[in-house]
Amino acid sequence: MKRLGVSDGRLAHLTGATEAAVRRQREALGKRLGYVQQQLGASAFVLGDSFTVADCYLFTVLGWGKWVDIDLANWPGLAAYAARI
Repeated sequence: MKRLGVSDGRLAHLTGATEAAVRRQREALGKRLGYVQQQLGASAFVLGDSFTVADCYLFTVLGWGKWVDIDLANWPGLAAYAARI
């Protein structure tokens, strides 16, 4: 299955969004991922020391990134979290 890359226009074409709109949303997502990384900090899990449904959801959402060319390397704390989960 091919990934939906922003750079080649496939994601914009699929969603009906303009390339500029897709770029703005990617920037907004980057800020949100930065916030989540900051909030996660040194905690093992989203809500502290215990694994909860919030961890299941975050892991799932982070996994979607590979299909739309979101590289978690830009957020090393989230990349480590996803690898750990």
